[in-house]
This record gives sequence, C-alpha cells and structure tokens, in this order.
Amino acid sequence: MTGAKIAIIVPYRDRREQLDTFVPHMTEFFKNKDVDYEIFIIEQADDKPFNYGKLCNIGFSLFKEGFDYFCFHDIDMLPVSDDCDYNYIHIGGYPIHMATKVSAHTFKLPYLEYFGGVVMFSKEDFEAVNGYSNEYYGWGFADLDLLHRCRINDIELDEEIVFPRIDSYYEFEKIKITDKKYSENVKYIDFKDNDLYLKIFPNNQIKDLTKDSFSVSLWFNKDEIAKEEEYLVSWPGFNTGISLQNDGTIRVNVYDNDRQYCFAYKRYELGVWNHVAMVVDYNKEVVELYLNSVKVPYTGDQQPYIVTPLIDYSYQPIYIGCASLNSSAYKGKLSNLLMFDYVLEQREVDNIYLEGYNGKKQNTDLEPVLNINFNKIYHDFILDSSITMNHVKMHSLDFTDYSKFIKTDVIEKTSKLSVPSRIMGKYQSLIHDDDDKITEKFYSWDPDIVQNSQIYFDEVLTGKVDTKKIGLNYLNYKILSEEEINEKTKWIKVVL
Repeated sequence: MTGAKIAIIVPYRDRREQLDTFVPHMTEFFKNKDVDYEIFIIEQADDKPFNYGKLCNIGFSLFKEGFDYFCFHDIDMLPVSDDCDYNYIHIGGYPIHMATKVSAHTFKLPYLEYFGGVVMFSKEDFEAVNGYSNEYYGWGFADLDLLHRCRINDIELDEEIVFPRIDSYYEFEKIKITDKKYSENVKYIDFKDNDLYLKIFPNNQIKDLTKDSFSVSLWFNKDEIAKEEEYLVSWPGFNTGISLQNDGTIRVNVYDNDRQYCFAYKRYELGVWNHVAMVVDYNKEVVELYLNSVKVPYTGDQQPYIVTPLIDYSYQPIYIGCASLNSSAYKGKLSNLLMFDYVLEQREVDNIYLEGYNGKKQNTDLEPVLNINFNKIYHDFILDSSITMNHVKMHSLDFTDYSKFIKTDVIEKTSKLSVPSRIMGKYQSLIHDDDDKITEKFYSWDPDIVQNSQIYFDEVLTGKVDTKKIGLNYLNYKILSEEEINEKTKWIKVVL
C-alpha cells in the first residue's frame, strides 16, 4: 500500500538501559529503508504489575487515526537483518509474526503458537479482535490470548497439522508439526454397562516382566469421571498399574521394594480416545507417564522415584478392567494394549501414538511381549498377537456371546491448528533474567503467572469470557506526560 504509515507501539517500564539502546538502534535500522514509521514508547508509570496488552491497546487507541498498520514491539528485541521488513506489503491483509529468530530463543520458535516479541496488524484486524486483553498482569499469556482472538474472529492465519490431538488439557509448548493427518481404525473392548473384566495368567515369557524395566501402552476412552479409583491394568496385591482417579486424572503407580507408593498423574479429556504409556525405568529408578505422547513433567505432589526392584508380582495374574476381584470395575473403552520388556523412548511413544503397532509396521525397537489388539477371539479368550502368545481370558456373568463386547471405532490422532503467518525476522535480544527460559516460566508458581494461566485456560479457552467486552473498547488510564525523544520517537507515560 503506497503511502501507508506504521506506528510501532513499545510497552515499557523500568528498563532505561534497554530504552537507551533500542531508540538509537531503531533509528539506525530504518535509515535508507522505505518505511514511513513512528515509534511510541508507552510507559506504565504506576505500582501495579506490568500489563503488556493494555499498554499496547492504549498506544493503538491514542494513535489509530494517523496510521494504517501497527507493530507491537518488545523493547528488548533489536532487528538485525533485512528479513525484519516492516513494510505494509508483508501484512497482506492478515497479522504477521516477525520475531521468529530471536537470539534469546536460540534463533528458533520457543513453541509453535508463540505470537510475542514483534507482531504487525492492520488497523482493521486489530479492531476486529478488540485488541489485546486487559486482564493479564505480570508475565505471560497475553500473546496466546491475542492468537485465540484471531482464531475466533476468523482472522486469516496459517494452518499446520499437529500432534498430539488438541484437547482441553494440551500443553501448547509440546505440540509438534507432522506431515499429514493420522487416524487409526481399531477394535476395542467396551467395559461400560457390562459386568466384565479380563485376566492374564502370565506364562514364562512375561511372569517376570516387573522384575526389570518395562513399559505398558494402551488407548482408553472414558465418558465420565470415575466415582472411585478404576484400574485399566493392574498387577494386584499392592496394586501396580494404570488407573483413573475420582479427580479426573489418570495415574501410573508402582509399589517399590520399600513398599513405597510411587506415582505420576495428569488430567485427561473425557469422551475421546486418549493414549497412555507407563514406563518403569530400573536404571533411572523412576516411573514415567506419557499422555497422548507427551511426557508428564513432575510436580511437587508427585512421587515418581522408586527403589528397585518392585514388589515381586511373578505369581500374580494381570487384570485388565479392574484392580482385582471385588474391586471397582473400569467403565469405559480400551484398545491396543501393548507390553514391552524394556524402556520405551520418546520417539517410540510418538510412533505408537501416530501409527499404532502392527505386524506390517513395527514402530518400536523391539517387539512387544504382549499385543492385545482385540482382532482375534476364540470363545472366551482374546488372542495375544505377540510371539509370547499369552492369551487373555474374559470373565462376565453374561457369558453367552463374548464377541458382543468387541466393537470398532476410528481414533483421530492429529488436529489442524491455526498459527500466525510468519516472516523469518532475526532479532538480537537485550537479555534479562530468565529470558532464555520462556517455556519453563509457564510452570512458575509466581502468583501473576498462575492467575494469568487460570484466566487463559479456565476462562478464555472455555468461552466463559466474552472477548468483545475486554480489550480496546474498555480502557481506563490517565496520561501523565508526553515528550519527544527524537523526530520519530515519542515517550508517553500513563497510569492504569
């Protein structure tokens, strides 16, 4: 657009050294570039926690009449390559994320949905999304909220196929791009509304499975939160296995040699297929949980560290669909149960998640010692497709036709994800504390970050917050002062 003008809005507070570096750098950077620009430093001059989004909104509101498009710019990011092109032609009618190669992030995206640092909007698009939210004080989540606003207002974005499948509890920093859509036609056993459980009498090939490192993989689908603990797989007595809890979490647990209960857990999505992998590593002396191919990070209330060996389960049966006889039965669906006598690595868990396991394509380094895919039934036995042939016996009061418990479904394993359009802008960071630990900060116990996380996940993504009511259309602030740093840069101090 010939003659288009850009306003560069820079939220700021308490970084005078960075300000004194940023302003002359930008002046030098724009020399001999055909960009009609002005820079507006918007300083928050009060004692409230820093509010990046609201300062961006204030800058936009103050200067929207004189400019065609807007760049919202961190003060600690300095453009250092011609790929950082601030011309309107690169907007193309949709928002652009420019800070894609930042030195503090080792010149790569810290996570796929990252929409911070330096972004450009046309005036019309920024007004259409009602700007940033004004609700995020302190660090984090303002840029994710802005991306969400673009999605729900049909602003043009790029699209990627990603895994694991997006659900309410996905961890945005662990989403991965894949080359195509993945789904799998499966057979499963339906425990819901049935007095049914499965029992394995381990043969010599798997009776000592828990005496060394081992892994268990399966898919499950549960419609309602368990009222009591429900085991998907269990070695009974001191129960070791995979269970669903009455708080909506899935748990992997073992009893180690000290009779200590060791566990890890994660909340799961109801009413959809979820993949879980339990890994017990004797070398690292730890029990690990993967949910939908993502390894669950340990939190303070988990106890994943074990003293090996585990309790001896050599002469115990293995139960599927309950912890043991006379215990609460699992009420849901279960498919593709695999057991391995070694530690599955992340790439193997990814392979099983995306492509499954079958004889044609073995996606693990070693074959499973148990492979129950529910494809073959003989009377009241489900046949094991592994080389150990450790078949599974079905038990039910209604034993007339066991085949009725076996059904078919399609498991969708990937999602389409709208992400920002990007140019490969290279930026040098003016480093400050923990700037290189951006994803770790999302798990901080900082009160502002915790509150921002709750706002984003519990209120914004669930639709409890109307974004049309929080943003540009509701701004309370007071201008304290304005001054001109140079002919292209103004400094405005405000209180929120």
